Amino acid sequence: MSPRQGQAAPPHTHLIGEKCNKPLNAPALAAFYGGGHNGRTDCPIAGADHRRALETFAAVSENLDPHECLAALHELEDADVRSGVYAAFDGASELLRSLPTESWALVTSNYEHRVRGRFLRTGLPVPSVIVDAATVEEGKPSPVPYLRAAARLGAEPEDCLVIEDAPSGVQSGLQAGMTVWGVNAAVAVEGVHRHFDSLREAVPHILAFVSGPHGYATA
Repeated sequence: MSPRQGQAAPPHTHLIGEKCNKPLNAPALAAFYGGGHNGRTDCPIAGADHRRALETFAAVSENLDPHECLAALHELEDADVRSGVYAAFDGASELLRSLPTESWALVTSNYEHRVRGRFLRTGLPVPSVIVDAATVEEGKPSPVPYLRAAARLGAEPEDCLVIEDAPSGVQSGLQAGMTVWGVNAAVAVEGVHRHFDSLREAVPHILAFVSGPHGYATA
């Protein structure tokens, strides 16, 4: 976040975010999500609700080994990081480049090495704090991921702003006692404190929030 004009940056201002880039063309992943990988047609969609993939597989595939499904997904996602086509969401670069590296974090149901690879390919700055699926025992909608991010930033939960687009992430932020804003959806997710159709629309409001005396943002 950037300081108010003519003032030093406030001592406790943080953003935790996830909604910064998007795949434009990921045919291998699309094939997997559509129900097939290496001849298999029984592995279900994982990650659609932004829970950790292993938790989703365990919930919806009673007759399958969720670890086998996760391994197949890992193979495809790692390949997609290297060869997929990506673009940053409109407004993401402006927002993240306005924030000191130590003032925001990213909470994701994916894995840190993929986040770094995709951010590198889209030219987005990488935060100093990333809470990924391997960092916590409980993923979204548990409050644990966002509380872990706040603790690593040295922020109080009530001073944090969560930027989300998925119901599980919204519930995670709300249960953590944080302010939650929704972005990149035509219809507001139930429970959000504010809703914006796009990240671009939300950018000036996010920067205004985090430039206050107590403002941390999480997503």
